[in-house]
Amino acid sequence: MYEFQQVLPRKFLPKPLPIFIFKEELQKEVIRIFNESGNTFRYKEIIEKLWDKYQNDFGNYYLLFWDNTKDGVIFKDFDFVSKFDYELKDEHNNLAN
Repeated sequence: MYEFQQVLPRKFLPKPLPIFIFKEELQKEVIRIFNESGNTFRYKEIIEKLWDKYQNDFGNYYLLFWDNTKDGVIFKDFDFVSKFDYELKDEHNNLAN
């Protein structure tokens, strides 16, 4: 928790931050993708990168909503996602491959 509190004020982590508690490999992949993006990817971009390889593992994770204020880091909300469905569609509203 100490290390986590040291990173949040730097505003590097995506908002919301997906936290996969039962899928350690998936959580490491979230961090890798975020780091490789130069700390610019947000939740949407991270999920898009993970979806093809890990779609069967999506679910049972948390979304941590936080904000950095003049008084420090404030945790706004912590939501549990039991199931996640995601589809990509092209400009004609057809499912993308």
